[in-house]
Amino acid sequence: MTSNEPVELEADELDYFDSLDIDSAPVDPYKHALGTFEFELTEVELARGKEKPDGTRPLGAVWHWNSDEGEVTKWLNFPSPNGKNPQKQLSFTRAYLSSIGIPDEDHSKVLKQIFKFQDDSDVRGLKITATVVNDGDFQKLEKIQPNVSGVRGEATASVGSKGASDDMFD
Repeated sequence: MTSNEPVELEADELDYFDSLDIDSAPVDPYKHALGTFEFELTEVELARGKEKPDGTRPLGAVWHWNSDEGEVTKWLNFPSPNGKNPQKQLSFTRAYLSSIGIPDEDHSKVLKQIFKFQDDSDVRGLKITATVVNDGDFQKLEKIQPNVSGVRGEATASVGSKGASDDMFD
C-alpha cells in the first residue's frame, strides 16, 4: 500500500467485507452464470461476421438474451447468395425461431422485418427459459423453451433446440 496513513474502516464496512465471498464470484466477469435461467429478448441486430479468406463477410443477426445474471448472445447466419446450402441454413433458422416461440406462420414475416427493415419490434420482449453452457471460449443457450405465460402475442410453439450450430455455413 502506498498511503502513509492507515485507513479507518467503519463497523458496517467491516461487517460487509466479512459477508463477501470472493470464491463464489465468477472468474470471468463477462460470462453469464451456468445453469437454467429465464431470459428476455432485448434486441436483434444485423451484423457482419468475420472476414472470410475470399474477402466476404457473412450477414447475420445477433440475438441479445438477458436474464438477472447477465446476457448471452446468439449469432444466426443468414444464407448468402454464394452459400453452399441455403435450404439447410434456413432449416437451422426455422428450428431456432420455433424454439423461441415464434409460430411457423410468422417465420417469414419476422425474418423479413429483421433483415430487410432492421425492425425487431415483433420479437423484442419474447421470454424463454434456457440452460447456459460453455462452448469453448463462448457460451450458448441449450434446452430452449418459450415461457408461454410471458411470450408476446400468440407465440406458443415449443420445438426444443439443442443450440444447433450454423457455423458450417460461414
